[in-house]
Order: sequence, then structure tokens, then C-alpha cells
Amino acid sequence: MPLFSKSHKNPAEIVKILKENMAILEKQEKKTDKV
Repeated sequence: MPLFSKSHKNPAEIVKILKENMAILEKQEKKTDKV
């Protein structure tokens, strides 16, 4: 995932993207725990 390839984004956008990625990772971890 090219997170920092577009360095013209403002900090708020970067934080938003990071939070979304963390949420996705948490969902994936919960799914793997159930298996």
C-alpha cells in the first residue's frame, strides 16, 4: 500500500488513512482468531 507516496496530503488525511488501515487490520485479526 503506497501510503506515503503522495506526500502532498495534509496531516489530517494521513491520520484518517492510518486509522482506517488500523480498523481493517483489526477486523482481519478478529476473523483469523475465529478460525
